[in-house]
Amino acid sequence: MRDEITLVTAFFPIGRGEWTGEAQRSDDKYFKYFHHWARIHNDLVVYTTPKNAERIKQIRLSFGRTNTQVYIVNELKDIDKTMYSLMHDVGERYRKYSLFPDKPEVNNPIYDFVMYA
Repeated sequence: MRDEITLVTAFFPIGRGEWTGEAQRSDDKYFKYFHHWARIHNDLVVYTTPKNAERIKQIRLSFGRTNTQVYIVNELKDIDKTMYSLMHDVGERYRKYSLFPDKPEVNNPIYDFVMYA
């Protein structure tokens, strides 16, 4: 048994490149961040879409990191269909009551679901 720390993360494109304001970031920007910290020696587990799985593996391999497991999630909502549905329903109704209606935590139920998952 290894006693090192395994890092677990995820990358799911949620259309953030189309947002406005400080929360706006393209998927390429996230991969730029990942390219920076992907050289870490720790074992790494990444949950992502089929489209991004190979890109993640290749970035890690470019630093000689073979200790990466990438798990493909075909449909984000399949992680927890009940919670996805609940969060979507609440997200659709809550925004008008929020003190911060432009924050992604308020106006984007998919963002909230990714944070939850």
